[in-house]
Amino acid sequence: MQPTLSVNPTSLSFAAKDQAKTIACTVANADGYTVGASSSDPANFAASVAGTTVTVTPTENTGSARNATVTVYLTNDGGATKVAAKTVAVTQAAAGGSAGDLLCARALVRLRQRLCDGVACGGFLARVERNE
Repeated sequence: MQPTLSVNPTSLSFAAKDQAKTIACTVANADGYTVGASSSDPANFAASVAGTTVTVTPTENTGSARNATVTVYLTNDGGATKVAAKTVAVTQAAAGGSAGDLLCARALVRLRQRLCDGVACGGFLARVERNE
């Protein structure tokens, strides 16, 4: 049987200045595997792992809203091979941004997940994010 991984939650939203949040991982058929994680923007969203918990720690945002993904995976060779990978969308409000700004950022991330599920469409969404 192949190892399986599920993550909860599947997205995280942070205020411009916020504390770390965690992702709970559930694994099955994973003898000899450990949970690993990597961030698409480690300078702003650091990801660390302790057992089956991934902690995402944002830096303070002093600019515009930003987003990234954290990839959570199983590995049995220190991360060289990643199995059963799951992505967690991460958003952070702009400096001085309102709760409405954060809600818009969350909606955009959900839209990106739905539109791009298994499809390379980053260029299209980059234009949408810039309101072109």
